[in-house]
Amino acid sequence: MDGTWEPEQVTIPVTTIRIAIDVDDDAVTLRSTSPIGFTVADLLHQLHATFRRSLAESDHHFFEGLELDDETTPPLYIMSVGS
Repeated sequence: MDGTWEPEQVTIPVTTIRIAIDVDDDAVTLRSTSPIGFTVADLLHQLHATFRRSLAESDHHFFEGLELDDETTPPLYIMSVGS
């Protein structure tokens, strides 16, 4: 993102992805609500709904971004979190 908030912008152009907090963690599968992929708003909403409870008590619980780790189908993203 370039600093502007565009919630309907498609940020990941696939309909299914896997997310893990650490490379060694089990990945969670997310499915977009749009047939063209994940919008910024959809992705952030799903990340919050999926991980908020597990990160609430962690020292590292602020979302810092996603990094593509594996491009197989569905692609695997590692979520960076900080304190």
